[in-house]
Amino acid sequence: MTRRTSFLVLVCVSLSACTAGLQEGPDAAMAAALDSQLDGFAGTTMTGLPFTIVDTAASDRQLCRVVSVESPTRFDVDTYCKSPGGSWS
Repeated sequence: MTRRTSFLVLVCVSLSACTAGLQEGPDAAMAAALDSQLDGFAGTTMTGLPFTIVDTAASDRQLCRVVSVESPTRFDVDTYCKSPGGSWS
């Protein structure tokens, strides 16, 4: 590899490591529940993981929902928010 190619590979690997921990939006099944279900709703993600909508907070600019997701090896609590007319992130 040339020195320039090595540098570009290093930059790409570094950038991907920085974004690896960023939260993605919910899958379609969870997003539908976030749009329509009350706190306490228990459902399943498209990959089969159970989730529960734990809490909701709203302001003039944003709606946020706290969701717990269980997997065989871990338990995650995530917060998804959206602006009016926007999508969950």
